[in-house]
Amino acid sequence: MNINKKENSDVNNQINDLRKQEKDLISKLDMLYQDKFNGIISEEMYLRISRETENSLVRIREKIQSLQDTKEEKKVNKSEIKDYEDKIRKLIDIDNPSRELIGALIDKIIIDKDRNIEIIYKFSILNN
Repeated sequence: MNINKKENSDVNNQINDLRKQEKDLISKLDMLYQDKFNGIISEEMYLRISRETENSLVRIREKIQSLQDTKEEKKVNKSEIKDYEDKIRKLIDIDNPSRELIGALIDKIIIDKDRNIEIIYKFSILNN
């Protein structure tokens, strides 16, 4: 299994775990309401616990949304990578690459005082 599939699987597992927690919190709110309705707990207790539970529910939903956004971002990056791969193949296949082709791949080139050269690419996968 490659790293991207493993990361995707980990994210899916995290989302599934959070969805279970979300379902449990909704159940808790339902039971809490029933307890208040049946006079088992006071109005004050109901309000305090329901507020805490609803805040937890909001945090879980935000985490789920964040993880889903991360998955979507990775999908977009994969399509961009294909485009960059094609440009890199063109660059490797030709003896005199054009300025436009190099400009499409490289963000900047840094030369420090010791004359070390660092190339910063426009896509993060090569910037390691």
